[in-house]
Amino acid sequence: MVTAMFNSSRTESWSKWALLPLRLIIGFGFMAHGYAKLSRG
Repeated sequence: MVTAMFNSSRTESWSKWALLPLRLIIGFGFMAHGYAKLSRG
């Protein structure tokens, strides 16, 4: 497998940071949606 080639600690630290941009985008989307919903009343 591909993951067997990597050191486990390296893979763990990479997977922690890999989802950060996705989480920021999703979080921003939720905030924009909530703000639009609240501003309309």
